Amino acid sequence: MRDFYLNWEQALYEKTMTPKGALIRTLGKPLSLWMFYFGPVLTLPLLMLPWVLRDRRLRWLMLVAAVGSLGLLLPAWFNSHYAAPFTGLLYAVMLQGLRHLRWCRWRGQRTGLMLARAVPLICVLMIPVRLFARPLHINMQTSWRMTWSHATPGLHDRAKLLEQLEALPGQHLVIVRYKPDHDYHTEWVYNEANIDAAKVVWAREMDLQHNRELMNYFKGRVIWLLEADELPPRLSPYPGATVR
Repeated sequence: MRDFYLNWEQALYEKTMTPKGALIRTLGKPLSLWMFYFGPVLTLPLLMLPWVLRDRRLRWLMLVAAVGSLGLLLPAWFNSHYAAPFTGLLYAVMLQGLRHLRWCRWRGQRTGLMLARAVPLICVLMIPVRLFARPLHINMQTSWRMTWSHATPGLHDRAKLLEQLEALPGQHLVIVRYKPDHDYHTEWVYNEANIDAAKVVWAREMDLQHNRELMNYFKGRVIWLLEADELPPRLSPYPGATVR
């Protein structure tokens, strides 16, 4: 927690307080919105934005967007989901842009009609691509935190390990060991609301005395040591623990 707040949040906040940092953070917010809500495919309708802005039917929405944008631009912090209340507005603008795109002409030909039809077609085709990517072992992970499909490798590893442990008989206690340079954005220790009744309980490794207290409290469980920062993460019986 200290590293998270002092080495990352506070440092980033202090950078934002400088003119250069404020400019970079402000320009990064529209980029973050574009990556999360639109991406390359839905960008074509946005090219019609000059015509959309002149549309009388969207004037009230544009006013709401202008006022709301001020609220999003002022704070130092921003994540794409902060703009969730604007989702309907963003896609209303995009759909109106798609309408204008439909009527575009190039050298007398209605080329816009083909482009307008291609946008939803590509979106539909992406559904089976996403659904079958994992069974076909197609790597579609991204390290870009701004995209809607972002997930760090550690989160996938944890989900896979949890699935394996839940398939085993009995209850389990996983003691997680981190290296000193562990990435604090990748956390393994999450638990269900009713921890005592959970099939798998996660805990950080502590000193010998506190580890023993933890294992005594959860006696009767299979106790594992997870070395989370190994590549790949390594799970083994906890040294000195009784394994059934």
